Order: sequence, then structure tokens, then C-alpha cells
Amino acid sequence: MEYESKISKHLFACHKDKELVREADSLPKGSIQRKKILSKLQNEGNYMHNVEVCFIIYTIIALSNNFGMTELKFTFKWYI
Repeated sequence: MEYESKISKHLFACHKDKELVREADSLPKGSIQRKKILSKLQNEGNYMHNVEVCFIIYTIIALSNNFGMTELKFTFKWYI
């Protein structure tokens, strides 16, 4: 559960202007509703991150195909 506590700290510190974060903050710690809201926000954040990464990789592949690069090698640097 350490991961959840870190995500909740991040949400309450950086996204306190969002409606769902304010609603979760108003609920008592450990409540089922609060856990559901935080889980939903965490899932949405993961989804948005994955969409962004997929878009970047798709763009790189599309550009490489346009410039005639037949072999595209991914390195660790691309993910940093």
C-alpha cells in the first residue's frame, strides 16, 4: 500500500485544484469512498501517461518511415 500513499500525497500536493481530489481530501482517511476515488484518479493518470508514450513512439516510427529509415532501434535513452 506504500504506492497508494505516495500517489495520494502527489495528488493532494500537485492537483489540489481538481474537483475529485478536493472531494477525496474531504473524506476520512481509510474510507472506502476515498480509496475508490484515489484509485480512479490513479488509473486515469496511468492511462493518460500510456497514451502520451504511445503517441510519441508512433510519431517516431512514422517519421522514421517517412525519411526512409528501414530499421529503427529503440534505446534506453528514449524512455528517459
